[in-house]
Amino acid sequence: MSLLDKLRAAREVRKPIGAHTFVIRRPTDLDMARWRGNPAHADLFKFVVGWDGVNEIDIIPGGDPHPAPFSPDLLTEWLSDRLDLYGPLAEAVLATYTDHKASQQAAVGN
Repeated sequence: MSLLDKLRAAREVRKPIGAHTFVIRRPTDLDMARWRGNPAHADLFKFVVGWDGVNEIDIIPGGDPHPAPFSPDLLTEWLSDRLDLYGPLAEAVLATYTDHKASQQAAVGN
């Protein structure tokens, strides 16, 4: 694993949403600055980098009950029609950043 991979992995958390668990990579300060500058173009999907417990049958009716391999394009297509998952996932992405900033400020205060 390269140093870059380790750095990215250090920003990853697993968040259960519904019956699934999504792997979220916390946005960086620069990501959030860009997002705040133009929220209409925020791409929450880019912060989701994996999942557990997602089967083909969850994505398409009548699909196989086997695990679906993660794909950013598949995630985008699936959740574009699943606002019941998109909303909580968006909140989870933002929470990872908020929690990170709170822990940074707590560390400075100590």
